[in-house]
Amino acid sequence: MTPSVAGDIFVSRRLGCGGFGPASAVSGLNDAAGNDIQPNVRKDGLEVVFSSNRPGGAGLQDIWVATRQTVHHSWAPPVNLGPAVNTAASETRPSLSWRAEQLLFGRSPGPEGMSDVYVTTREKVKDGDDD
Repeated sequence: MTPSVAGDIFVSRRLGCGGFGPASAVSGLNDAAGNDIQPNVRKDGLEVVFSSNRPGGAGLQDIWVATRQTVHHSWAPPVNLGPAVNTAASETRPSLSWRAEQLLFGRSPGPEGMSDVYVTTREKVKDGDDD
């Protein structure tokens, strides 16, 4: 049996030449006891959703969210999205729509025993692109 390896979330800064610099762990998002994976950052850089099995979740992998005041600030502690999104199954691959009004994610197993794609909605998020 292969041992489970915990994942972490990393960031790499874009260089002036179009490439990327070395990756560094995002300490505010990673939990030593969790498998923190599949980050998706809102287009204004102020919110991130990701999958984790850290303590405090509802099941295997859950969807968590963290926010920050500006792109120069640290992330606030991640918050579990709760029972509207997370179940005893495994919720993974969170993705925010362009306006961040929809969250799409996978769940396994779904009601039919296979993996399914889910979507949940929220009210409009105010971001830097709003008039």
